Amino acid sequence: MAHYPVIPERFLQGVKTRKQLAGEYDMSESTFYRHLKKHHLHLRLPSGLLRPADYIIVYQTLGPPVLPPVSMKPTATHQADRQAHDRF
Repeated sequence: MAHYPVIPERFLQGVKTRKQLAGEYDMSESTFYRHLKKHHLHLRLPSGLLRPADYIIVYQTLGPPVLPPVSMKPTATHQADRQAHDRF
């Protein structure tokens, strides 16, 4: 039985285009297509929009995209809330 990496829930929402998937992997569409071709996924995926069942195959083969780091910088809303709190 194959062991697949855990795919974060935020990646499993709605239909996606190949361009969106390429963006998740931070690569151009042509590079993404080369990766699909290397793993013979270009033959298994339908044309047009990809459903979760389709792009999960990509995630299982290429691994899930790397999540961007969470910024520790306070947002403007957070700073405004903090200033309002400090006044009292």
